[in-house]
Amino acid sequence: EWVLRYAYDFTPVQIADALEKLAGLSQVTTESASQVAQALAGFREGLDFADALHLASATDQVSSFATFDQKLVKNAASPDCPIRLIK
Repeated sequence: EWVLRYAYDFTPVQIADALEKLAGLSQVTTESASQVAQALAGFREGLDFADALHLASATDQVSSFATFDQKLVKNAASPDCPIRLIK
């Protein structure tokens, strides 16, 4: 995501489209297709892609998610995994 954003000047929509196409290739395997799809949905809604991927990965494995990132707490809603701000 970072390379597409800074080196190629892609917009968030272009990045999400490119990553979805990449993940859809038969020669490409991701760790968890459903988590990548969930992260891309969060990214399309304005989350940082890395934050969205961490949150998607955590949802199935932890009871809560802690972060220092106030923007993430404000913008991400996950009823399955409450997000707590560390101050």
